[in-house]
Amino acid sequence: MPSPAAHAATSRHVDCSADADGNGTLSSPYNNLAAINAVVLHPGDQVLFKRGTRCAGGFRPQGSGVAGSPIVADAIGLHNQQYWELRNIELPTPRRTPSTARASRSG
Repeated sequence: MPSPAAHAATSRHVDCSADADGNGTLSSPYNNLAAINAVVLHPGDQVLFKRGTRCAGGFRPQGSGVAGSPIVADAIGLHNQQYWELRNIELPTPRRTPSTARASRSG
């Protein structure tokens, strides 16, 4: 049985401030998280978010890296995935107002 073809690592670009949704290249980035969430990522792939922009919704990546060839994201949170490297992460503290503080209390 022939082995599957090797995957060429791909950089996917996301700029949620872009006017139109593109194909994930630097010159034509995705402009929303739904577009990148639909892509199954492979070992060695990169997801590169434009600095200084904000995206609505959640980043829910698909795929896993392997030892020695992680998937690299340039900001994010992950659940139940393996072999990722997260770089340049900024996690601002949410601001709490008196109404949100009351709403979060139990009992």
